[in-house]
Amino acid sequence: MSTVPAELSIDGVDLEGKHVVIDASRMGPNYQDLTWRVVLAKGGFGCSPTAMGTAVFIEHVRDGDQARYERYYVERLATPEEVAAAKAAG
Repeated sequence: MSTVPAELSIDGVDLEGKHVVIDASRMGPNYQDLTWRVVLAKGGFGCSPTAMGTAVFIEHVRDGDQARYERYYVERLATPEEVAAAKAAG
C-alpha cells in the first residue's frame, strides 16, 4: 500500500469545497481511471474531520454527476494536475 504524501493527506482536513480522490476499490470496473475518481466534496457531515457522520456528498469533476460516499472511501486530496486532467477528460 502506498503512503500518501503529507500535503495530500486528509487527516484533520475539512474536505468541503476541496477536490479529493476516491479509493479505486469503491468504484466500478469502468471507473477505475483516476480521471473518474477525482471529485469535488460539496458537503455532508463526513467533510468535517470531527463530526460523527461520515457522508460526503460529491460532484464528479469529469461529468458533473453527483453521488454520496463515506469519508473513509476518500483516499487523499487531489493535485491541481489531476483536477485539470479530469476536467479535460470530460
